Amino acid sequence: MRAARFQLAALAGLAFSTASGACAQTFSGFYAGAHGLYDGTVATTNATDVSLAEKARDKRFVWGGYAGYNLRVGADAVIGVETTLSLPKTATEARKILQQQIDGALVTTDARVALNASLSGSAGVRLGYLITPQTMIFAAGSLVALREEASVSATFEKQDGASKASWSLKANHIGWSVGGGVERAIGEKWSTRLEYVYSNYADKSYVGPSTPKLVDSALRTTSARIGLTYNF
Repeated sequence: MRAARFQLAALAGLAFSTASGACAQTFSGFYAGAHGLYDGTVATTNATDVSLAEKARDKRFVWGGYAGYNLRVGADAVIGVETTLSLPKTATEARKILQQQIDGALVTTDARVALNASLSGSAGVRLGYLITPQTMIFAAGSLVALREEASVSATFEKQDGASKASWSLKANHIGWSVGGGVERAIGEKWSTRLEYVYSNYADKSYVGPSTPKLVDSALRTTSARIGLTYNF
């Protein structure tokens, strides 16, 4: 993770130092770009039938892209719409070991719940203000969606032997995000940006065929992003 942070900081320094000699940027019209994200995910997992309640964290550097449209309003204001697509590849795991009396026998249950996110996207608006002809600060808000897979496994041990059960299901988390940042021109057609985004996804419940049968998942993410944009 230290290497990922250093990589992000180095890219940011290079992009904004290059911008010192940039041409005027209008921040108007269609654009598209690629971004790198240092993504931090907090996943809260609950499985009531095995008394599992755990919060896990995952941090990693991932890539994605974005596209949108800017409209100049007056001399310095900008409003726009933007969509993003990222490949988060986050993974968290929760585990619970408990002992229960079932049908008069002592059973030790080792339950594991893994949550894996493979794709996320957003669609929202940006409000910007030009503090110089080449530099825009902005705030953004979006509707966000994330594809997640819950993989559940359990081992049951008792005096006469052991048994195993497992299942997996996929679902979409829908939520919202807010953020802000700065964008800087590095030529007539190119600009670079730094951005911070907080995303809050609605809780999701999975119902499986075997213990743990009911799994609840809650996701929150924070992202530091650097992007390179081509303005058409």
